[in-house]
Amino acid sequence: MKQPDKINPASTTRKLIKKMSFMCGDVYEGEFREHLFHGEGSYTCRLGTSYHGGWNAGKRHGNGEHIDTYGFKYSGTWVHDKKHGIGRAEFPNGYIYEGEWFDNKRTGKGKSVHSSGTSYEGDFVDGKQHGNGTCLFSNGAVYKGEWRNGKMNGKGKYTNSRGASFEGNFIGGKFQG
Repeated sequence: MKQPDKINPASTTRKLIKKMSFMCGDVYEGEFREHLFHGEGSYTCRLGTSYHGGWNAGKRHGNGEHIDTYGFKYSGTWVHDKKHGIGRAEFPNGYIYEGEWFDNKRTGKGKSVHSSGTSYEGDFVDGKQHGNGTCLFSNGAVYKGEWRNGKMNGKGKYTNSRGASFEGNFIGGKFQG
């Protein structure tokens, strides 16, 4: 097995790490390729928004963490500057989502918790409960079944906080029998 040539710099891969400050006050520190952010790096906006993680051809790509000045935080996978894959988001209102993302939207399997204590685990489409899932309401009630556009819709079972159950068809969040 041939050992790498320690004298010839062309035989090794070097990462170009620079710090770039913009006139607006933003700063990028990290790897570059062909004058674009590429590899690992951190970008901090003068207003406080920041991103640390992977870059590809100037766009967030790979694993990274984005924090904005309003209190939103996302840690997870990025593809071409969009949340895509597995990630966790914390919103300023206390809402937390952890699960699959597609094209910047909560889509796929996921878990959410509202600041009220209500939680949901199941399918999401375009950021709404859609498909099959279980919701534990903050008042102690539970719904397990089908969802459509964020509402109980289809076959399911709702049990209220006193233990009374309603099983059957739901439309637009209301029990139909």
